[in-house]
Amino acid sequence: MKTKLLTILSILTSSILFAQVQDNTLGPSESVSSDTKFGQLIIEMPFGAKLYKANNTNAQEFLANIISSYKGKALLIDFWAIWCKPCIEEMPQSKRLYFEAKDLPIEFIYLCTSYKTSLDNWITKVSILRQPGIHIFVEDKLESEVADSFSKGGFPNYLFINAKGECKPEAITRLTSNTDIKRTLELYNK
Repeated sequence: MKTKLLTILSILTSSILFAQVQDNTLGPSESVSSDTKFGQLIIEMPFGAKLYKANNTNAQEFLANIISSYKGKALLIDFWAIWCKPCIEEMPQSKRLYFEAKDLPIEFIYLCTSYKTSLDNWITKVSILRQPGIHIFVEDKLESEVADSFSKGGFPNYLFINAKGECKPEAITRLTSNTDIKRTLELYNK
């Protein structure tokens, strides 16, 4: 009963957030409409998530724009889909790592594919997950190009880019309770 009630509450909260996005009734500190090098900011969520829709571009330019936007920071890029069960199962570990790394020079970026989903469904899913970080809704073709350029296929998948902008695809393969973000930074951020 308690689980069912929490699920209903989560869905209602997500619906309210989604309605506010659609109606543009969020206050100035919560709703921002601006462009970045990699996309348009749709909304900032109260739990620390910023949601963007990717610009139409190619994979190389898209990735270069993300790296330059977070210069001097390492990046953990999570390739995921809202319909991917393993992706959803690993999100709690990602949230744990996010909070463990709060004071570290790393940015968590979530690239969600448009394949078999819509922008509206993605916003709702991020609201339900309450996953902090930078979330970017990416057209399927662009997401595939970015992943393929690092031999990263399927979901979930992770790409670590160190503070120098060097890609280290081998750094993280799965997020588990043993994943240590501080250790990853030590090993791959040189």
